[in-house]
Amino acid sequence: MNIPTTKPYFPPEDAEEILEGMEEILSSGRFIKGKFLSAFEEEFARFVGTKHAIAVSSGTAALEIAYRYFYVKDKEVITPTNTFIATSNAVLYAGGKPVLADMDARTLCLDADDVKKRITPQTRGVVLVHVAGFITPQIEEIQSLCRTHNLFFMEDAAHAHGSSYKDVKAGAWGDVGIFSCLATKVITTGGVGGIITTNDGELARIARSLRFHGEDKSRGIQDRLGNDWMLSEPQALVGYVQTKRLSEIVEKRMAVAKKYDKIFQEHAFLKPFLLLPESICGYYKYPLLVDTAAHRKALGERLKKAGVATGSSYWPPCHLQPVYKKEFRYKEGDFSVAEDVLSRVITLPIYAGMTDEEAAYVIDAVMNS
Repeated sequence: MNIPTTKPYFPPEDAEEILEGMEEILSSGRFIKGKFLSAFEEEFARFVGTKHAIAVSSGTAALEIAYRYFYVKDKEVITPTNTFIATSNAVLYAGGKPVLADMDARTLCLDADDVKKRITPQTRGVVLVHVAGFITPQIEEIQSLCRTHNLFFMEDAAHAHGSSYKDVKAGAWGDVGIFSCLATKVITTGGVGGIITTNDGELARIARSLRFHGEDKSRGIQDRLGNDWMLSEPQALVGYVQTKRLSEIVEKRMAVAKKYDKIFQEHAFLKPFLLLPESICGYYKYPLLVDTAAHRKALGERLKKAGVATGSSYWPPCHLQPVYKKEFRYKEGDFSVAEDVLSRVITLPIYAGMTDEEAAYVIDAVMNS
């Protein structure tokens, strides 16, 4: 049996709806700024519980738009070292400086105490990444910290479609939420795509302007320096259909995670990251902590031979990526928690269409490795 790390979920009725929508798009000839873009944005905002959702070409574009709105030029933005490098790269694109922070070993997310140490007069905001879909219980502390220091609070929710904590959805906690709709994410727009969520009407207006070359009210009039960050109608159609299915997708992914949790938490050398009772997790990835880095490597090799694809939770972290070591002079030992934990985390296959047989195969492969 060959088990991929993930795959998108399209039941037959959803595939049929997408095909019908594509026929409508093709016959209308409208490939941008059409009814499906509006439908996707309205449905996603309704699901998250924010006033606005703005769809764009990628999660990275969404990040840069938000950073540009908060005017990070020549300012510092605190981002986690354990994330995909786009989170901090987009700060650079917007003219700012990313300041990396360490993680909480228990949650895989930013450590509030480490964030406090890195706040300076130059700090403009803090970005909390919901790694693997988990919303850290420290989110309220980090949110309060930002308010106290007059900093913007951004959720990088690229992993967290459908996740929530204390009945508040990912993307509704911060001043702005950023989602990626890449093909591997919890939901997709059919390849690449992103979406911004916010209750800030001015941010929404500027985001819509920036995604189409800075046009605001008049076609052909550029009021600010924007870019080509539009999401196409076919992509918006896929995103709309996926969003309507999102609650079911999350429920199915959580059911797989519960099967994993039940077995792995009884193992002496394996430690799952268990979900808090007041939380829902979309499980973009299923992270599993093993006792040593060598064990992680060996386990990954044995699972590969068994046909089970695995991954990491951002190993190496941002500060050990060659480009950041060169540009910012980061080195091993700078973020001890991330270096220790991430070197021991392996991620297992998880997706909404995963069968009981496939989940059992993965569990057996892990337990017999």
